[in-house]
Amino acid sequence: MYQLLDSPWLPVLRADGTVESIAPYAVTNGHDVNPVISVHAVRPDFTGSLVQFLIGLTQTALAPENEREWRRLYQTPPSPGELRDAFHPYESAFALGPDTTQPIFLQEQGLEGQILPISRLFLEMPGENAEKNNTDLFLKRGGIERLCPACAAAALYTFQTHASFGGAGHRVGLRGGGPLSTVIRGHTLWQTIWTNILPASEMGRFGDLSRTENDAVFPWLRQWEQKQGQLTVTPSMMHPCHMFWGMPRRIRLEFGGEGYCDLCGAQAESSVTGFVTKSRGMNYGFWHHTLTPVSMNTKTQEGLCKHVQPGGIPYRYWTIIMQASSGKEIQNEPAPVIPHFLQHRLKYVSKTTGGRPFRVWSSGYDMDKAKARCYYEGTMPVFEIDEDIRPQFEQAAQAFVESASYASSMTISQIKAALFSNKSEAKGDFSVISSRFWQDTETAFYDALKSAESILPEKGFEGLSDQGGPNHVWFGILRHEVFDLFDEYSLSLQIGESNPGRIARARRDLSRQFHSKKGIRTLLNIIEA
Repeated sequence: MYQLLDSPWLPVLRADGTVESIAPYAVTNGHDVNPVISVHAVRPDFTGSLVQFLIGLTQTALAPENEREWRRLYQTPPSPGELRDAFHPYESAFALGPDTTQPIFLQEQGLEGQILPISRLFLEMPGENAEKNNTDLFLKRGGIERLCPACAAAALYTFQTHASFGGAGHRVGLRGGGPLSTVIRGHTLWQTIWTNILPASEMGRFGDLSRTENDAVFPWLRQWEQKQGQLTVTPSMMHPCHMFWGMPRRIRLEFGGEGYCDLCGAQAESSVTGFVTKSRGMNYGFWHHTLTPVSMNTKTQEGLCKHVQPGGIPYRYWTIIMQASSGKEIQNEPAPVIPHFLQHRLKYVSKTTGGRPFRVWSSGYDMDKAKARCYYEGTMPVFEIDEDIRPQFEQAAQAFVESASYASSMTISQIKAALFSNKSEAKGDFSVISSRFWQDTETAFYDALKSAESILPEKGFEGLSDQGGPNHVWFGILRHEVFDLFDEYSLSLQIGESNPGRIARARRDLSRQFHSKKGIRTLLNIIEA
């Protein structure tokens, strides 16, 4: 059997550029001389998932009692031996191999059925219907036929973490299919892991801390009864750390003989060639995961984990990832690790970094039901804001994002009006225009936040609207981008096919809409522009 807590299977990058594979307990090996700085997997989704694996493992085995203990282990990381001792009680949950007489990592013992090709474990690969109907046009079957145990473990954890709807009874992940994950990124891998660990007392909000039995954390340690209409699994039924080890899919990996891994090229004595799966896995209710932002309905108090949408993760996600924001009936809340870090840890860790800022790393699949359209990732800077001005800073950030969203929407609407006599009949993919808008204005957005950060302590919120202040500058940035994009895309048709009169009317309407006393000027509190 392959023991995931003792075997060197995690691919990492050290400060000197060395790439190697280590056991989980070795993440602090050489921390003061040549530290491990990041996970370095063969795929970006593996990298994101394995970082969450390490955060989950550490949260489960080594949660600090309070912030004082957290600071101690941040300043002086535990040795590899200390980590190994902390992980040791959970070894029975992390065995991977063909022996199904004992619990196997994230799988159901003794599961029998049709053996599917291992490529089906990857969300972007064509499914059974695509292969049967020969519609796997862009990603062809047969590209991944054999995995080494390390890549198989990464693929399995990624699949169970991001699992999307897979047909009747094939459950979605604990956070829904393709959740948005947000991780505070430190300057070493240990800093990244430890910065995203909450004190044990804080975890009581996310489950039942009294459920200390191992199968309330690792569900594969129990033989679950699979019944139609089974009870929905909620946080109150499990230990909070179960959130990192959700098992929505009933799976058993099929091991074959010796061979080379089709992903990393490593030779394995016993490689993984397929898997068995059946329906009626664990059916999860709403879970507030510590690494995922949520939307809460203020009337019904129902929650929904945030997911990645087409177009990547630009700064329009700021009010989802970095701060709370409210609509008429919806309250957006960032992942719990974000506000905890800002309120309790940022000032402390800033003193230890030599001025190097922390960033929030966001990632996830953009899913269309069972189809993975793209895997996105991106980062955002963390601003060190005094708590007495934080509400005003967040109000300014929300105004910048909402005004940009409004400007982007009106631009696309008027480009459609310029190109088509009836906007409802507009054909083509206009998302490229939205992507251009957010990309072109991203640097200016962060400059506006920096300007607001410097002005608020002296002049307060009203000072942002002074002539030449960040609100006026931002208004000008938006105006420039709106008309540049309109002029470029409204003339995208050939001259003989374009309609100059319609273009002129659309541009005039765009100008009126943009400069209206309502809308953008109201959002930015600008009287004259």
